[in-house]
Amino acid sequence: MSIDVLLFIQDVQLVCFCVLFGFIAAQHDFEPVRLWLWCAFIATAIGAMLAFLESSLPFWLSHTVHFEMLPLSIALINVSLVYFVRRWRWTIYTSFALLLASLPVQILWRTRPGHMAGFSVEDLVLGLQAILAGALLLNSSEESTRLSRRVLSFLFFCFSAVELTRSVAVFVLHLDPDKLNALHLATGIIFVVFGCMLPLTLVWMLGSRSEALLTMESLIDPLTQVMNRRGLRQVLEREVRRLHTTRGALSVAVLDLDYFKQLNDRYGHVTGDAMLAGIARQLRCTLRDSDHIARFGGEEFVLLMPHTDADTALALLEQVRRMIEAHHELSPGAEIVRTTASIGVTTTRDNHTATSAALLHEADRALYQAKETGRNIVRVFEAEAS
Repeated sequence: MSIDVLLFIQDVQLVCFCVLFGFIAAQHDFEPVRLWLWCAFIATAIGAMLAFLESSLPFWLSHTVHFEMLPLSIALINVSLVYFVRRWRWTIYTSFALLLASLPVQILWRTRPGHMAGFSVEDLVLGLQAILAGALLLNSSEESTRLSRRVLSFLFFCFSAVELTRSVAVFVLHLDPDKLNALHLATGIIFVVFGCMLPLTLVWMLGSRSEALLTMESLIDPLTQVMNRRGLRQVLEREVRRLHTTRGALSVAVLDLDYFKQLNDRYGHVTGDAMLAGIARQLRCTLRDSDHIARFGGEEFVLLMPHTDADTALALLEQVRRMIEAHHELSPGAEIVRTTASIGVTTTRDNHTATSAALLHEADRALYQAKETGRNIVRVFEAEAS
């Protein structure tokens, strides 16, 4: 099968991908990442149709506009990637500056039959734009898309290597790259592989982020924006495994808002929800970055404090108790609403074989003791009292 046939098949695929990305963009209400990807594939589809109709089109259209479509497509992909990684906006301007700077050269040199410089300018622009795209993909620390971004950047760098090699062949060696069999074959292969793999890898990358966001949403309580029970279970199990390995300390606290049912009954669930959300925000501000907060159910929160002994946990939780005591919300009738909290806490002490269930049970027993001794207090679990 000749290179020309392979490239024709690739053009048909690009038209199909253009339709596919149109549906994807529409399904996501044309948000910027998918919208610009769709625009990129529209450009490649136009280029493919111009190539197919080359013999019946004016020279300026078939040999100038046609060959600008692929650089335009890569520039539009760079716009999409900037929105995806949320940084390096300057790459957008650089991509389009390269495109615009090459246009007059393309027009001038492509009107000269047999002159390879026009094609080489396109190769040079494509190579530089592909380097920008590959670097942009690597300039992110997002874990969920790490593998797909690396594969995609590798594709861009391979594509760039072939395109820049073609430019060197013309401008430095003064050779026709299409008459160098190895380079001509490499060009055909990279165009087909790039054309097939690029859309699939882009879909993979977008899907990886969507899946990670859905997973994250399944672990977060929608009202308080802290972890739910499922998220707590995962984090607590991880911290317990770390505890067994490092022999460090771990403190677990259960916090319960006092008389919260009466608050809901008197002021309504809207006020109760505002109180829960407000206290969750205050907890995030009061606790340390290394601590974890979860809504255990209703008005109960679980606080995980890694690398924290009993004395440090007690001091920190006393700050939390005072914060809640001082916190207030306004009822629909503009009445100031306050609440207090009872807190039970346990620590691993020297018990490095503790299980997550045992730690939660001990913290819950300490909470029960706090409620039995007057509420609005922090109690530390004492084994001898069990």
